[in-house]
Amino acid sequence: MKKIIFTLCLMLVACGQNLSTQATNYDYSDVESHIDWYDSFKQEEDDYLVYYYSPTCSHCNSIKQEVISYYLSEKESLFFVNTQLNSKFGPTKELTGICDIESFYIFGTPFLIRVKDFRVADYYPGVTKILDYLNR
Repeated sequence: MKKIIFTLCLMLVACGQNLSTQATNYDYSDVESHIDWYDSFKQEEDDYLVYYYSPTCSHCNSIKQEVISYYLSEKESLFFVNTQLNSKFGPTKELTGICDIESFYIFGTPFLIRVKDFRVADYYPGVTKILDYLNR
């Protein structure tokens, strides 16, 4: 009888440990602030971030958990744009000061911009620069 009770207790403890060590896995469906490419400069806030990603981009997927966690922390207003729906890509150039979507493009994904007073105030192309910004 003692062996049966010991075995049951051991199983309960083992099951409880599995539940407590599981990490939360976020997906883009957890994000409520998806916007269209053409709305990048049309948000009500006068200071916000826009994150451009593609669901099939391996670099985007490598930082997806960090970006969505940052969004869920509500430290700043952060909007998401799926570049598979609409986007414009171009060569590396200075983007600061651009205030209209016709003149704006990104270099690739992932890409993060800060919009302040309806203009690009700063931009962060690529995994390293985006993570540096989120972890500052």
